[in-house]
Amino acid sequence: MLRSRWNVQPALNSGQLINVLAQYSQPADVYAIYPARLETSAKLRVVVNLLEQGLANINSGRGNGNGNGS
Repeated sequence: MLRSRWNVQPALNSGQLINVLAQYSQPADVYAIYPARLETSAKLRVVVNLLEQGLANINSGRGNGNGNGS
C-alpha cells in the first residue's frame, strides 16, 4: 500500500514502521482550495503558509509528521 510520508511519519519516527524501499517515491501535488471571498484573509494566508512549511519539512525529512518541523 502506498501512503503519504506525512501520513506515516510518526510511525516511521517511532520505529513502528520501516521504509524498505527508500529509493522509491511518488510525487504528489497538494492544493489549498478556498472560496474567492477569502483570498485576502490574513488567517487563511497564515494557515496556507503553515501547511507549505510543514509539508516542505516532511518532504525533506526534517519534520516529525505533525507539521511543526521538530
